[in-house]
Amino acid sequence: MAKAKKQPAKKAAAKKAAAPKKAAAKKAVAPKKAAAKKAAAPKKAAAKKAVAPKKAAAKKAAAPKKAAAKKAVAPKKAAAKKAAAPKKAAAKKASAPKKAAAKKAVAPKKAVVKFGTESEQLDKFFHDSLKDIYWAEKNLAKALPKLQKAATSQELKDAISEHTQQTIDQASRLEEVFTLLGKKPQAQKCDAMEGLIKEAQTIVEETQKGSNTRDAGIIVAAQKVEHYEIATYGSLVQLAKVMGQDEIAAILGEILEEEKTTDVLLTEIAEGSINWQAKSESSAAGSDDEDDEDEDDDDELDEVEELDEADIEEDDDDDDDVEDDDEEDDDDDEEEDDEK
Repeated sequence: MAKAKKQPAKKAAAKKAAAPKKAAAKKAVAPKKAAAKKAAAPKKAAAKKAVAPKKAAAKKAAAPKKAAAKKAVAPKKAAAKKAAAPKKAAAKKASAPKKAAAKKAVAPKKAVVKFGTESEQLDKFFHDSLKDIYWAEKNLAKALPKLQKAATSQELKDAISEHTQQTIDQASRLEEVFTLLGKKPQAQKCDAMEGLIKEAQTIVEETQKGSNTRDAGIIVAAQKVEHYEIATYGSLVQLAKVMGQDEIAAILGEILEEEKTTDVLLTEIAEGSINWQAKSESSAAGSDDEDDEDEDDDDELDEVEELDEADIEEDDDDDDDVEDDDEEDDDDDEEEDDEK
């Protein structure tokens, strides 16, 4: 065991002792290799230069033979291609029906819409309409606080605040309707309500902050929403009655009456004050514009009068200059007479 440990140590020592000798030998040989490579370089260059003309001549001599061989083969290739063409066309024609049949077999079948019985169709339509108005109420509850913040009239702010809470309650009652149908509450995007909410946002953006005109615009947008909801709930109540869903009809009927009440309240606010104040606001703005125009006209008249006065003064100066010139001419004439 001791001997086994000593042997690697001896090898390492021998390798370490031999390393300087190897390095010195390698260093001594390097200049000789470089000199030999340098001496051989001209010979290689000369040999390459001597061979180049021969290669070029051989290539030039072979060119006509290659061209002639290519020319001789071309008609044969063309004839073979022409002879094979009918066979290819026949094979393609023969395989076409098979390909069409295979494609037809692989093609997925179009989904066939199954409407079911008339009763099933009505149930599905009613369920989809509930999803639609459920989405509308959920998103309206998010949009109303923004309209409340944009409004100026405290009466309008209070009305929107009250209806926001009412809208949240209505969404909860719709969830009850889903449960009565044995369905899970589910929202389906309502394009109509999305458009009405966007229109309300546009009205706020395009009217002046703090103006009665903006409040009038908010009421218009809100009543459009109410009219859409009245139409929807009114239809759903009638369908629920036809389907024998009296409890559902009662819940939807309560929501319908709330929407009608809100619509009437908005009309009272608009007709009671806001519309008239918006009209006065518009008239006042028009009067200010007219006053500004009158002031501009007065300024223009003052400028014209100042210009006229300046022109008169210039004309007087010109007359004085003419009189001075005439007096000078008279003096000159008198001097000439005296000299004579």
